[in-house]
Amino acid sequence: KSEEVNMDITNPATGEIIEKFASDDAQTIENKYQAARIAQPEWGARPVAERVELISTFRELMKRDLDTLALDLTRETGKALQ
Repeated sequence: KSEEVNMDITNPATGEIIEKFASDDAQTIENKYQAARIAQPEWGARPVAERVELISTFRELMKRDLDTLALDLTRETGKALQ
């Protein structure tokens, strides 16, 4: 049986713990991997136009939240925004 490991995300510039989470154990990771393998043929069978539309939507959501994402990554890595 795998033990749950608690992890901290720490801002290396300040030492501040900015997030805490429990990591997945080996069985959970294996289950997620198998689910992705099972889902891949369905994804691959979708028409290219549909996949492009879904990925474009994801891109737009990332662009919409770019400032928040950039701040989160900056805090996580301790590197300044340029």
